[in-house]
Amino acid sequence: MTYNNGFPVGYQNPYYSMNNYSNNNASPPIIWVQNGLDGAKNYMMGPNQTLPLWDSENQIIYLKSTDQQGRPSIKILDYTIREEPETTISNENLVTKTDLENFKSEIENIIKNSMSGPYYRKDRKETKNE
Repeated sequence: MTYNNGFPVGYQNPYYSMNNYSNNNASPPIIWVQNGLDGAKNYMMGPNQTLPLWDSENQIIYLKSTDQQGRPSIKILDYTIREEPETTISNENLVTKTDLENFKSEIENIIKNSMSGPYYRKDRKETKNE
């Protein structure tokens, strides 16, 4: 004799299989509801669950949660699709090749002048302090 836990043969308990995500990496499927907030209110959920319910007619997401006793609460979120802003490069902060060459020559002159000062002698021999 086959036992079916009190349910008719072929009947599946909706609270047993509905939104039972045991894998933490699995994301819930997109659930579309019709008739706006009434459709979200009528969507059946088990206790201790939170699901996003997408409105099929408007750009609204209903975040429906149930507590331990199965009492629902709904947060209504509006969403908009944004275009990616275009990035433009301003020429004000860019350095030209001539500016870079001028800077290089200035640095070379500073190095050359500092090596010819009174504190720098090319003919000086290194001595060790004993």
